[in-house]
Amino acid sequence: MRYDQRIYEASPCQLLEVISEVEEDKSAVLLVGHNPGMGDLLRTLTGTEEPMATGTLARINLKLDQWSRVREDIGDLECIVRPDELAAD
Repeated sequence: MRYDQRIYEASPCQLLEVISEVEEDKSAVLLVGHNPGMGDLLRTLTGTEEPMATGTLARINLKLDQWSRVREDIGDLECIVRPDELAAD
């Protein structure tokens, strides 16, 4: 786990920079942040516009072999889960 201050109130460009610096031996990344940055990043990576209310998770498959090659329109939105869709036990 890593805390990166750049994520707070970041633009999509800044978030792409953070992602580009992930160690190449990592196969997945969970990026936690705030809107409008997270919704803008989703749109930047996938071209998909989705509401990103608090607690929303989006799984994006990036078509790349190195994190350092992350760029716009390189991802596919695999799924999105909103808090109101989760069943309470």
